[in-house]
Amino acid sequence: MATPHIVYSDQLDISLGGLEKLHPFDGRKFSKAWEQITSILGDKLDGFSHLVTSPVTDKSLSTFHTDFYLSLVADKRYLAQVVEIPIVRWLPSSWVMDGIVKPMRYATQATILATELALDDGFAISLAGGFHHASKENGEGFCAFSDIPVAVNLLTQRGKLNDGSRIAIVDLDAHQGNGFEHAFYEDERVRFFDMYNCDIYPKDRFAEKRIDYPVKLASKTADAEYLSQLKEHLAIFIERFGPFDLIYYNAGTDILAGDKLGQLSVSFDGVLERDAFVLDMCQKASKATVMVTSGGYSADSYKLIAQSVINQFEL
Repeated sequence: MATPHIVYSDQLDISLGGLEKLHPFDGRKFSKAWEQITSILGDKLDGFSHLVTSPVTDKSLSTFHTDFYLSLVADKRYLAQVVEIPIVRWLPSSWVMDGIVKPMRYATQATILATELALDDGFAISLAGGFHHASKENGEGFCAFSDIPVAVNLLTQRGKLNDGSRIAIVDLDAHQGNGFEHAFYEDERVRFFDMYNCDIYPKDRFAEKRIDYPVKLASKTADAEYLSQLKEHLAIFIERFGPFDLIYYNAGTDILAGDKLGQLSVSFDGVLERDAFVLDMCQKASKATVMVTSGGYSADSYKLIAQSVINQFEL
């Protein structure tokens, strides 16, 4: 397996002066994961770590999102709905833009860079991204920008992807990836494998029709059932639709037992086994693999992200 390029920015953390704690999402998990990764891997990261120093531009976002939608994202009242923190609508706009929107812009740029690196060299991991509830003209579920569609459209525009490129999204966040499914609804290049808790949000029936291979789980699904379903069905999906030019792995850590929003019961070691298996399968089935970290709302989310990255360097 290839050594992954790691994409990070020191602007990824969500911060509203402590008010972000009104949502179960750990706004500092990105910097905490990076600190753990660098403390353990050290010099092994030389040549493989990439710092994003500027946010995604409106021009890049406009390859997918409409200008009207981008104006909505600049409205704190709309953002309060997207991030599900009602008090946001009453905060100073500068707080909201700097504390929420700017980090999501950096995360979207990180997905773009990770995609470029993977297309050039085979494998990249962004420590953020995977905003799979945002679509062309709608943000929800703590997702303001639809980063993967933006990356695909931008890199198609740049000639690194084309109309014949075969792309897969392997979405293993605990929630259905309805935003991405809406985004690529008519794009025949993209195939979806979506394994999710069907008892929880978003229950988007229209988007479900776009999933090429859905695997619906019940709340409290634990290691044995989860890993059995994954290993059986992902193999079938790849055999049926692969090989691919590019696979995105949406590696949500909200499948972890105790995650208040994911409501599944996979152990810490079970999540790591999932990541190792999926990344191995994706690299064997595609020319380029990109991992993004998506949702994860427990205190251990950052530890899982860090350990999955570290494990890829220690294979």
